[in-house]
Amino acid sequence: MGDISSGFQTSTTETYIFLGLVVLLFAALFLYQLYRGYANRKQREDRKKNPPQPVLRSYAHQRRDLISLSSREQRTLDHLSWFLKDPTKQEKLIDDEHLLVRAARRGLREGIVQEAEVLRLLNKLEVDSEPLTSGSKDSGVIPTGAEVSISDRNLNMAVGELLLSSERGLQVRIEKGNRSFGQNTPVEVVCNSGDGMYRFHSAVLHTDGKQISLQHSRHVEHVQRRKYRRRSAELPVEIMIPGISQKPIKTRTHDISIGGAAIKNPRKKIGTGTLVDCTIDAGGAAPITVPGTALRTSKRGKIVHVTFGPVDEKTRHRLFRRLIRLHGAV
Repeated sequence: MGDISSGFQTSTTETYIFLGLVVLLFAALFLYQLYRGYANRKQREDRKKNPPQPVLRSYAHQRRDLISLSSREQRTLDHLSWFLKDPTKQEKLIDDEHLLVRAARRGLREGIVQEAEVLRLLNKLEVDSEPLTSGSKDSGVIPTGAEVSISDRNLNMAVGELLLSSERGLQVRIEKGNRSFGQNTPVEVVCNSGDGMYRFHSAVLHTDGKQISLQHSRHVEHVQRRKYRRRSAELPVEIMIPGISQKPIKTRTHDISIGGAAIKNPRKKIGTGTLVDCTIDAGGAAPITVPGTALRTSKRGKIVHVTFGPVDEKTRHRLFRRLIRLHGAV
């Protein structure tokens, strides 16, 4: 057998060529490193001579970043953000002044925030507070003699009559109900008078026996009497016939007033003279249940006309409030 190593023998020329290629490769790498170093030094020198302009980033919450709110102001903003479809995006209130004012007006009407808190927040955000009261009624316009219903947050009730409206506040004579409202207690007030219904949030200034003094409000909802006597509205309602029906009859109102409602009569189940308990949708709050009597039917029995009563003062207050919200502010 021949020597296998003889197949791997190279000539001297081939060896020199290989070594030359290796030298050329190392030389090329060395020259490339020199070039990169020179280019980097050139770039640094150019940056020193002509520094680049900073790139301005666009922030969606730029105004929020420039404003620092106190804990009280932040709490007010948190409460107003409840009126957004997405309460977590409260920066919308800061970026949109009109949206902020609308939320503030609603918050004041609902008693969620106090006027002093809102004014403090608007002042910090440099938002004009004049639109806050534009178009709103003042409680000073409520006529004396109006029936007044007062309710605190625990629905402790008092019913009376408006005796006097002065610069210092509203003087109410309590005829029945709670007489022990503490000073500065936040209350909701609903008034029923000849020219309509009024609703606003207030605070107790002081009490003296049967008389109670309430703080004025510049954020009053008013529904004219001719508009709330009977309102066409389809509200969900469940009807129980005591002693007869086991399951509620689910239907809707045709129209409604403080004294009764016309209700769609499914399958003509409710006849004249029937005693009923009506549970009415309260727009997000707990449903309102009122007893009533079917006075008559119309449209071939498809509509039953129910008169409410007897109704306790707490339920009456809630009915007033539901009607005002149903009609909206005027």
